[in-house]
Amino acid sequence: MLKCREFVDTADALVEGELTVRQRLSMRLHWFICKHCRRYLSQLRALLGAIPFMHLSLIHISEPT
Repeated sequence: MLKCREFVDTADALVEGELTVRQRLSMRLHWFICKHCRRYLSQLRALLGAIPFMHLSLIHISEPT
């Protein structure tokens, strides 16, 4: 069984689809029983989803008013 630290260290590879079937299963088992890691994975996915749009915020900040 994975520990939370191992889950966090491997979460980016899970999101990117870089894990083996065995690793994914281990991650899912831990995810199923650990509400903290479920929250972490949800936040990681939200952050990764927002990154492409972050440059738009920077453009508005740097424009002279």
